[in-house]
Amino acid sequence: MDAEFYSDTLERSSGMIDTAMTLAERYQAVRERIKAAAERAGRSSEEIVLVAVTKYAEMDDVREL
Repeated sequence: MDAEFYSDTLERSSGMIDTAMTLAERYQAVRERIKAAAERAGRSSEEIVLVAVTKYAEMDDVREL
């Protein structure tokens, strides 16, 4: 695991997530992390399926992504 992963995990566990980011911005950030991880593993990000789970976002907002 790399430092970025641990940093992100620490932010999540400590509640330091940037709430000012929009749903679309967070989605794009996750897609970029998936792409970087896939490249490090010698895979295509196209092979990886992102499954979204949310408690708070409205379905119409998620569908727009």
